[in-house]
Amino acid sequence: MEGDREHIRLEMESRSSNEEFARVVAAVFMSRLDPTLEEMDDVKTAVSEAVTNAVIHGYREKCGTVVMELTADRTERHGDLCSASGL
Repeated sequence: MEGDREHIRLEMESRSSNEEFARVVAAVFMSRLDPTLEEMDDVKTAVSEAVTNAVIHGYREKCGTVVMELTADRTERHGDLCSASGL
C-alpha cells in the first residue's frame, strides 16, 4: 500500500555540526516504525557515519551540500538510508 511508505529528503551545508541534526531527524522519522532501542542506535550510528564521511571525504573543508534521503515502510517495517553524499 502506497500510504505505508514515506520518504524525506534533507539538504544541509557540509558542516560537521550538521551531523547531529541529521541524526536527530533520522531518529524522529524512524520513530514512526516503533523501533527497538538497539535499532534506533544502529540507525543513528549509520547516519552519523554517512554524513560525517560525506562532509570529510566529499568536500575536504570546502563548502557544499550534503543530501540525506530516508524511506520508511510500515508494512515491511524497515527504513532505508538512500543517500548521504555531496551533490
